[in-house]
Formats: sequence, C-alpha cells, structure tokens
Amino acid sequence: MICRSKPFWICCILLLFYTFNPNLSAQLQAKPENLTGNDRAHHGKKIIPDRFHRGSAAYEISGGMWRVDHSFESRLQIKNHIQLAAISATPVLFMADGTEYVLPAVNLEPSGVTSLSINMALQNAPQEIVRHLSDFGSVAIRYNWNWPGALDASAQSIDAPRSLIFVSPLVGGMHQEPWRKHVQHREMQQTLEGLWWKHDPDVGGFIALSNTSQNELSVALRASAAKRTDGLSQRSISVCAHCTQMLDLGELLLDLPQGAAQGGVRISYKGMPNSLAITAGLENANEGFSAGIRFKVIHDPASTLPAKVSPQMFAGVGIMVGDPDPMMMFPSGTRFTPYAVLHNTSQRTLTVTPSLNYMDASGPRTLPLPAIDLGALESRQLDLPSLLAAQGMAKFNGSINLSLAYSGAVNDLLAALGSVDQKGTYVFEVEARRVAPGAATSVNYWNLNDGNDTMITLWNPAAQDEDLLVTLYFMGGHYKIPVHLAAGASTGFNISEVIMARHTDPDGNHIPSFIRQGSAVISSAQDEPDKINVVVEAGTYNAKTKTCAGNCQTCYGYSDYWASPAPLTLAVGASSQMSAPHNGRLERSMMLRPPASGPAHLELPR
Repeated sequence: MICRSKPFWICCILLLFYTFNPNLSAQLQAKPENLTGNDRAHHGKKIIPDRFHRGSAAYEISGGMWRVDHSFESRLQIKNHIQLAAISATPVLFMADGTEYVLPAVNLEPSGVTSLSINMALQNAPQEIVRHLSDFGSVAIRYNWNWPGALDASAQSIDAPRSLIFVSPLVGGMHQEPWRKHVQHREMQQTLEGLWWKHDPDVGGFIALSNTSQNELSVALRASAAKRTDGLSQRSISVCAHCTQMLDLGELLLDLPQGAAQGGVRISYKGMPNSLAITAGLENANEGFSAGIRFKVIHDPASTLPAKVSPQMFAGVGIMVGDPDPMMMFPSGTRFTPYAVLHNTSQRTLTVTPSLNYMDASGPRTLPLPAIDLGALESRQLDLPSLLAAQGMAKFNGSINLSLAYSGAVNDLLAALGSVDQKGTYVFEVEARRVAPGAATSVNYWNLNDGNDTMITLWNPAAQDEDLLVTLYFMGGHYKIPVHLAAGASTGFNISEVIMARHTDPDGNHIPSFIRQGSAVISSAQDEPDKINVVVEAGTYNAKTKTCAGNCQTCYGYSDYWASPAPLTLAVGASSQMSAPHNGRLERSMMLRPPASGPAHLELPR
C-alpha cells in the first residue's frame, strides 16, 4: 500500500482545532489511572473528535483466493487497525461460480485480530449453497466504519502434508463508493505484471483470477521468457461477476522455448482498479517447494519513456544464508541458499545497481555489487552464491539485506527474493519493498499456533540512526519493544522468544504465555504518525510442516480527506471558513515530531 505525504496545512487545522476546543483538551488531560485497557495505552494521544467524522458507511475488501483441494486448509485472517474501537466484520465466501455465502459476523476488539477456518465454513454450508461448493473461490469482508482502510485481511491456504503454502491479501474495491467519485478510478484499461521463475525444471504453478465486481470481465494474459526475442504465449478468457478461474501456469508457458527458467506474466482487462484480484503461485509438490507470484500495476505498458523518471530503491531484508539459527528448530544439516530473480517490466533498458548489507561483529557493512543491464522485458536470475563468494563470504552464516537501485518508474522492476534449502522444501520468501521514509507500518498478523513462529526483521537503510518502537498487540493488551538502529544496521527477533523471556516492557506489561496470535506496529519511538525510514520484513514459519509465508503489511498513512462543510454556497462577495479534516487508520490526528538518534541496539524490556 502506498503511503501518502501529510500536507502541513492539514496538521495546522487540526492543531488549531485542538487548541480552541476545551472538551477535547479536557479529554487529553484525563489522568491515566482513570483509564482502562487500550484507552490507557493511548492516553495523551490526539483523538479526532466526532464532528470530524463524516458518519459511518459500508465498505468491502475482497479478492482473497482460498483453496481446499488436495490437503489444503484455508484460513481467513482479519486485522482491525482502529486502536480505540471494536469493529464488526461480516465474511463472505464466493464459490468459483460466483455464488455468495454470507458467514456470521465476527467482532474484532480494538487493534484485534481473528482467524477463521474456511474449510469448516464450507463443511457447515446450508443446503442452498452445497450444490455450488467448489475447491477454490474468493472471500470478501464487509463492515461499517467512518472511513475506508479500518480493516485488512488475507486468505492463507496451507497444504501441510505436501509443505505448500500461499497467501492472498484482500483489497478495497475501487468499483465501490466512495472510490468511484475519483476521476483516476474510472473504468479503463488495467495492466498488471508478475514474475515467474523455476527453482528446478519440475516447478509448475497456477494463476487464479477472481472478479470482485458486478460485471463480467474480459481478461488477456501474456507470458514471456527471459528475453523479448524468446517469443510470447497468449490467452484470453472471460470471468463472470464474483467468479474465480484457476489457470495452469505450465499450460500458459507451453509456447515458450523449452527450458525457459524465468519470465514475466502480463494480465490486462478493462474495468476499475482492483476489479480483478490475481493470486498466483509456483509449486513442486514432490519436493514441497512453493512461492508466490506478486503482481504490480503497470501504468503505461507500451511507452518507452515513463511519465516520471526518478531514483528508485527496493530492498529485501532478512534473507537467510547458510546455517539457520538453532532456535528456529530446523533439522540438522539444513542450509539455505539465497536467490534473486529480476524482471524489467518496461520497454527500455534498465540499469540496476545492487548492494549487499549485513551485520558482523564490528557492526553493519555494505558492499556494492556489479551493476546489471536488463533489456526491455528481460528477466534474469542472479548468482548470489557466486557474488557472496567473490566478497569472501562463501561460508557466511546469517542473514543479508539486498538492495536494488535504478532510475525509472516505481514498478519498472520486479524482484523475487528469498532463500531455499538444499532439498527445495523450506522456502523463505522476502518481498522487495520500497526504500523511502514513511509512516508507521503494521504487520497485520503473527501466529504461534501448531508449531508456528513469526520472525520480524528491521533494517535501517538511512545514513542516520533510527529510534523505533515495535508494539505487539494481542487479545487484551499490548507490549512495547524499543529498538535502536544505527545507520545501515539491522536486527530481528522471533515473537516466541519475546513471550518466553517473560520480561516486562517500559509500561510494566508482559505477554501471557497462552497468547498465540496478534499483530504488530513498527513506529517512531516518539509517536506512531512520525515518519520513519526502515524496511520491515515478517514471516511466519513452521519447521515441522516445512512451510513459511510472508505477513501482509499496511502503511499507516491517511486514508481519507474531505472539505467541510460541503457543499458550500456563498453569495457574491461573501466569505466563509472551511476546514480540511482527514481520517487516519489509527483514529487520531497525526502530528509530526523531529526524529531522534542514539546508539544501536534492540532493547528487549526486562
């Protein structure tokens, strides 16, 4: 999700409102001992008053693909971003033929999460739904709130016996109000592109297309190999309203040169943004290999000159190399090899400058790697083991951060990053995330159930220190971890280690040993809305089932702006004062403070 900048004049309006509103001032001066639960947790933070709200409206997020074929178990994970109010959410399952199956509403406590079994919901389906049951489909969440973005959710499908796992996030439908009022969200040609690659020749995959709109969509697919001269494979299909079609990736690649190991997949349709949700994955069930294919929007696919050329940097952090930490409980002898596959989505040559960052006994180290020229629509797999060996790191054990810099548009470069063990079973994917200052970031779900653990990695790519706060939210409470990162430094921890340590945080809180799920927010140590410059990676893994999946993240920027009063009618020569209120995901105003600095360490509370 893209973080928007915070206009200074909006902050000024909110500051003036607070200054001259005695009721709000009194609320902020309430004594903490008179507060309970999350109210105490957020005491002293600026609450947006009721008259800044536009009233409750119905919203929907949709598109998460679920599977129950073979041995797949699918779960719906929902996150409430509002820290001061509970929200009721209504899950809706859509069968492959578009049949709607409304599930009972669930209540999410402030900053709460919940996880629902889709398999169980299908087993308990009423008779009118039974004849429409399918092995795959999509899911939506409906809720009422004062602005969009209050909830996030994802569908996670795990086939534990075959060690396969896929995660599909839900997104807001631009065909719904209030998004349709924006000109940039009108119906038009939409183009998205993903990167496929093969860890070994037997890797296949799938592409699931879920229509989240009320109208049939005509969809065009085009697959390419490593170079544009290698030819194309094309296909066109129609997807009915709320239907899901599952395509075999191997069949789509049949027209490409034999032995092709990487390339792009371009998908186009005419409609509103997010009307077509795409979930795609790579898999080799014989060895337990699985990885996702992420699609990004391509705004001007035919142009050789992008609308805006600017310096870009993306980074994958926490890429495992060599022997894993013994605390992770992997089988003896397991070793991880890093991988990096790049794809140029543009019609011109792209020069990519990679660099390697890691921690040693003396602190952070950054090493430049040779620049790479990617031709138009070219895909290439980097030989990271050889690049590491050339830097004297052939026997390195630990984690690395790989950054990729280039000049162009934001989505000109796609990257598949991560590491895989020697058997191709344990796959740790790492998302290439944009390196830029932004607001607080939410890790929407962490999970310790059934042998799972969640690992969070933080990297400071800046030239100055960062003071951060990691707040773990769970049923009935929260737990704060101060983090201090020097320039270029990185650190990481497992949620299970924090709970087992039984340390109290700066507020005297601890996490009860029975807690098994929650969420996290990575923010400035001063206040959550302050800008931070940190790359966050989180993954939930299970050494027994040999599965690992990244956790969906959300940027805590503003989610809505408007003018008040609106409409406004003025006589000729008359004047009137207007305000420009905004809504943020945290249900409070966002005031900026100067960044802090200090020494580098991860401070686990004691």
